[in-house]
Amino acid sequence: GNAVAVFCVTMMVAAGFQALNRKYLIASVAIALGSVFVYLKLEDPGSYLNVDTGSFNMIALKKYLDGIFSEGKKVSLVHISFSGHRFLKDIYGEKLYVSLMKSIVDYREKYSGAMVFNTDEMDFIVVFRTQNDFEGDVFRIRRDLMSLWSVENLNIELSPVIIGIHRDTYEERDSNFVISCLRYYAGELKESSDKDFLIIDAARIKEKIRNDHMEEILIDAMDKDRIEAYFQPIFDIQTGRIVALEALARVRDEKGELIENEKIIPIAERSGMILRLGFRVFEGVCRFLSENDIDTLKLEKIGINLSTAQCMQRTLADDLIDIMKLYGIKGSCFTFEINESAVALSRDMMMKNIKKLSDFGCEIGMDNFGNKLGDLTSLSDMNIAIVKVDREFIKKCFTNDNAEMFGIGQAMIELIRGMEKRVVAVGIEDEEEMKILRMVGVTYAQGEFLSEVLDEKNVIETCGVDKEKTAG
Repeated sequence: GNAVAVFCVTMMVAAGFQALNRKYLIASVAIALGSVFVYLKLEDPGSYLNVDTGSFNMIALKKYLDGIFSEGKKVSLVHISFSGHRFLKDIYGEKLYVSLMKSIVDYREKYSGAMVFNTDEMDFIVVFRTQNDFEGDVFRIRRDLMSLWSVENLNIELSPVIIGIHRDTYEERDSNFVISCLRYYAGELKESSDKDFLIIDAARIKEKIRNDHMEEILIDAMDKDRIEAYFQPIFDIQTGRIVALEALARVRDEKGELIENEKIIPIAERSGMILRLGFRVFEGVCRFLSENDIDTLKLEKIGINLSTAQCMQRTLADDLIDIMKLYGIKGSCFTFEINESAVALSRDMMMKNIKKLSDFGCEIGMDNFGNKLGDLTSLSDMNIAIVKVDREFIKKCFTNDNAEMFGIGQAMIELIRGMEKRVVAVGIEDEEEMKILRMVGVTYAQGEFLSEVLDEKNVIETCGVDKEKTAG
């Protein structure tokens, strides 16, 4: 009864104002707001509120947007999130962290006609029902949040990531699409580390639509068994012999055409399908080895890249070992490659998985070495046998005629070899690089200059054949 009464009063006031001021669409806005209010009040209001801040949550946001879109209207939105927000909770404690969230929700009062939805912990979406200077408001929000934020007599430095989308930019009147578009580009900015602000334009809307289509292709390929394992040869840098392979995922579309990895892997990572994709590829490699003995192929190991998502799984080692047992493959056939990012996110769990895999006979490798400061610590703490040096590190140290950087690179490789670990240089581009890397003591090399990626048939035909251009 109260909810309906509030709705009726709101509509009467709005209708009166509309009659006197026809240029404003107050009645339409009131209908949308009133409808949401009545709906939330008639249902369980707790399911539409963030427990900590008392503000509307993601469920309420979707229903609100659906109401707006059903009238044929659109709104402008700003997505606000914060890099490293979980560290804020660890540093300042739960109570102050909640006060911080509440202060950001209250911040909407600076902008008339704006509603703030607390869609996750430190994750907010501001909806502008009326908008005269959208870009100006977005810039002001960024400016305010970049300043020291005062909460309970403390000045806190936030690291906001801000994404804006104007109502005239998108055609799709679909709450899920608009919200996913904001979150997609927020995730992209967080990964870039050098950007914290973006206003989505029409080109980015089209890119998101293409990515959504690519995600549909990936799901269909998973369901219809169009995932294949391809292999990048790894060469002994002294003899030129192929000694190992790195397994790579390849996906075919509905026409049977291979999709470029640069297009599909980021989609798999963002959508969460990288976990399923990784295990599907590993199963394919095990099937291949069950039909083609690794000794007959004259290979020492096959490298398997473990995604960050896989590394965060408590049952990772058990799942991999179960697949190896299913196909009768020894653990000694594999080098499982991890990266520093995965270790940083779940170090204790990763250590337990590494021990299980090592006990089963598997080798552990460090991928993308050289792009994070903590890599050396991980090398000393973990049972790492092989180190893949990041392509950017190689370029900085060995291809720019900088004597100081050359010395750093050479010292790093000597240090790794001194720890009795083998070194792989990734992404070799020419013979000159090969000569330099051979001179500084790199063990193995891989890259398209040495060999293109091979399918299973080409692996059988190629392995064991020396490549004269690498023997030098």
